[in-house]
Amino acid sequence: SDVYKRQGTLQLLNLESASTEFSKQEFDTPITTIKIDKSQKYVAVCSEGGLVKVYKFPAMRALCRLKHRSAVVGLEWSKDSKRVFTNTSDRGMLFWDVQTGTLIEDGAAVCCDEKWNSWSCLHGWSVQGIMYKQKVPVVSCERSLNEELLAVGDMQGNLRLYRYPCVQAEAEYIIRSGHSSPISRIKFIDHDKGVLSTGLYDGCVIQWEVLQS
Repeated sequence: SDVYKRQGTLQLLNLESASTEFSKQEFDTPITTIKIDKSQKYVAVCSEGGLVKVYKFPAMRALCRLKHRSAVVGLEWSKDSKRVFTNTSDRGMLFWDVQTGTLIEDGAAVCCDEKWNSWSCLHGWSVQGIMYKQKVPVVSCERSLNEELLAVGDMQGNLRLYRYPCVQAEAEYIIRSGHSSPISRIKFIDHDKGVLSTGLYDGCVIQWEVLQS
């Protein structure tokens, strides 16, 4: 399991022994996102300072550094663990070769058929419909494990459920309310039969049941 702190310290904890196996201040700015690849051989760590560090996991040996011009707020691994996709705070969408640590030029075209292990980035081709004419800003999303549904959280604490991919400008969705603050994180659970959502300020974790029509 991985835990991160505001001052940029990265820790690797062993849940069985409750011991800390790795702890080091790796960044000068807060860590925003941590994601392990499908093979569980690599982990990518993103920071507000625009730096992404990729490590061999769980040895935590550095593999490469991916430098951005603004804060990195989202990252996805390709299913073959060779590439990553990143979102930045200025709505940047970039594609990277992890083995070489280089930016892929014209990445949107080169990686148009890439299969992604998960999806929680707010900007990208497969989720472009969630931003269309929304009066309340969207702040979080998560694709289901079977890649058929997309759960989206907004600033007012509403949870929306779309079909995935969501590329239509006026895509239909189901909306439910529960949180009194923005929804900071979403996760599908129990083989996509449920969803967990966490509120940014309300101190709540809500479990939702997904009913198949």
